[in-house]
Amino acid sequence: MKTYPFVPLSLFSVFFFFPSLCAQTQLGSDLLGLTDADRFGIYISFSNDGSRIAVAANQAPGSGFTRGQIHIFEYDGAEWQLLDEPIEGEADGDRTRSASLSADGSRVAVGAPFNSEGGPESGNARVFEYQDGSWVQLGSNLVGEAAGDAFGRSISLSADGQRVAVGAYFNDAEGPGLSYGHTRVFEYDGVDWIQLGADIDGEKSGDYAGWSVSLSADGGRVAVGARLHDGIGDDAGQVRVYEFDNGAWVQLGEGIDAEAPGDNMGFAVSLSAAGDRVATGAPGNSGGGSARGQVRVYEYQGSDWVQLGADIDGVADQEQFGFSVSLSADGTRLIAGAPFSNNFDALAGQARMYAYTNGAWTMVGLPIDGTAENVQAGFECAISGDGQRIAVGAPIHNNGTGQVRVYGDLPVSTSSLPEKIYRLQLFPNPSNGLVNLYGLQPEAQPVVVSDALGRTVARFP
Repeated sequence: MKTYPFVPLSLFSVFFFFPSLCAQTQLGSDLLGLTDADRFGIYISFSNDGSRIAVAANQAPGSGFTRGQIHIFEYDGAEWQLLDEPIEGEADGDRTRSASLSADGSRVAVGAPFNSEGGPESGNARVFEYQDGSWVQLGSNLVGEAAGDAFGRSISLSADGQRVAVGAYFNDAEGPGLSYGHTRVFEYDGVDWIQLGADIDGEKSGDYAGWSVSLSADGGRVAVGARLHDGIGDDAGQVRVYEFDNGAWVQLGEGIDAEAPGDNMGFAVSLSAAGDRVATGAPGNSGGGSARGQVRVYEYQGSDWVQLGADIDGVADQEQFGFSVSLSADGTRLIAGAPFSNNFDALAGQARMYAYTNGAWTMVGLPIDGTAENVQAGFECAISGDGQRIAVGAPIHNNGTGQVRVYGDLPVSTSSLPEKIYRLQLFPNPSNGLVNLYGLQPEAQPVVVSDALGRTVARFP
C-alpha cells in the first residue's frame, strides 16, 4: 500500500487510468435515454463495421405508455447522430426490447415480447429498412403463436437482412403452462416474411428455449439458448445449434451443456459469422465462488462442439459475468458483461473484452466499469463484426434512464495485469488531504487519477 499527499480537493468520484494498458477510447459522447425508467441500453446491436448502432429502451413511453423504443445512431467521426425518429412499439405495454442490425446497418429487426396482437403478451417482431432518411417496415408483422409466448424477447438478423430468427421462450410447445420455448426463422421474399422450416422447440418443459438466439451471417445456422434446461441438473441451461438443410432445421452435434446446476447457460449466446464458433454466457455459474458467472466458447469440429480455451470465469462473487456476451465475426474476440460487479461501486457493473490467441482467452485492454452505483454496466454489451468497436449498456444509469458508451481504438495486444487492476482501490473517498492507493505497485505501472469531470487530479509515481 502507498500513501500520497493530494492538493486540497473533494473527490466524490475518481477514475484510474493506466497509460500503457488503457487503449480503449470512447467514441463520441455517452448515448442516453430520454426519460426516467427508459432502460436505454437493455439491448444493443452493431453494424459490421460499428458505424451504426441500435439501442433498445424497453420501458420508454414513446407516444403512449411503455411502448419501448429502438434508437439507431450513426457515427460521423465525432459524435453519434440519431437516424430518423426512434422505432417504437405499436401499442401501450409492448416493451419493445430487442434489436438486430444487418451487416451494413440498413435493416433492423425489432422485437416486442409483450405485444398482444396474437393474444395477451404473445409478442411480435418487425423488420425495417432505412430508405431516404426514414425507417420503413418491410412486410407484415411477425406474430407470436399464442398468448404469453413473449415472442421477440430475442432476435437476430442475417448479414444481408433477408433472414431473421425470433425467440419465444415462454411458448408452450407441448401443452399449456410447460414453457418449452421455441425459435422461428423467417426469410423475406421481397413482399413478406415466410417461415423457414418448422418451429425449433425446446426439448423439455421449462427449458425457456429461445431466451437467446443468434444467426450466422448467411442465416443458415442458428444458436438457441435454453437457460433453464435441466439436462445435468436444475436450471443448468443448454445451447443448441441448428443448420437449415433441405427445408428443415437439423441440430449440429450434441447440445452444449452447462458445467453445473443453476448455471443458466444460454442466458446469452453469440455465433461467429460462419456459424462455426459459439460463445455462451452462464451468469449463475459459481466460478469457484458464488454466482461469479462464466463464458465458454466452442468450435464445431467435424461432428461436435469442442471448447476453445479454458473457461472465462467471473472474478467476484455475485457479479454474474456472462449475463451478456458478443462475439466478433471471426470468433476471435468477445466482450462479456458482469452487471452486478461491485468493483467501482455497488452494482456499478463491468464489461471485459477477450481475444483468443495461442489457444487461450486473454483479457484485452482494461475492464470497463459503470460510472456510478447501481447503473449495472454490462447488462448488455456488443462487439462490432470486425472486432474494432465495443459498446457497453448500463440501463439503470440515472434513475433507469439508461446509458450506452461506445469504444474504439481497441488494443491488439493483451493486458498482463488484469488481476491487479480490478482490485485497485483508493481511500478515503471523498478526501481533501491524504489518500491511500492500494492494489498496484505504482513504480511498476504509471497511474493517473481523474475526477468525474475528467480533470487529472494526480499522477503516480
